[in-house]
Amino acid sequence: MLKQIARFFPLEKPIEIKLLGSNTIKSSTGTAYRLTFQYHYPNKWLGVDVALNKANGQLLTTGIYVQPLNESLETSNEFSWQGKSFKHYLMFGAAIALPLFVLYALVLCIRTPIPKRKWLWIIFVLIGIPSLSFNWTTGEFWLDPLRFLLFSAAYWRPSPAAAVIIQISLPIGAVIFLYKRKKLVAPPQDITTDNPAYH
Repeated sequence: MLKQIARFFPLEKPIEIKLLGSNTIKSSTGTAYRLTFQYHYPNKWLGVDVALNKANGQLLTTGIYVQPLNESLETSNEFSWQGKSFKHYLMFGAAIALPLFVLYALVLCIRTPIPKRKWLWIIFVLIGIPSLSFNWTTGEFWLDPLRFLLFSAAYWRPSPAAAVIIQISLPIGAVIFLYKRKKLVAPPQDITTDNPAYH
């Protein structure tokens, strides 16, 4: 297997070897490491994942994965509109519209005279669940039913070479508040005309 992996690597010296990411997972049985490298040669690129495991004082290589690349990961994962589909525009638009909708509900909640536990409603308005994530490079979706987002949207990129991830969620707190807002408003107090102060 090592001989087969070695065939991916040209004989000439690479122009650059860059560490793109590293992850460490500790458990009762030991520590697992995963390192991601990018090799740049004159006419090709290689992505290399190396899995290591440390247990009983020994560090062992448990896996090596090599992927030929047409270009650098920084280039292939850059945020670009070229060649994007309708779902890219839809997710981008939702990531802008949802926070604005939550902000509108939040301002309205703050200005609404709620007699009891108003601060809980303010927090609730900010929460959106579940979370839908979108890989901008691959166009892949995945749902996390237990993850919540503040303002119902998020944007993150683990590293300059990683794909942009856009996340949105259902603004359930804002929707429920707007639906129940009229019932939450404190009723106006009756003015007693028998009070001498009002004569």
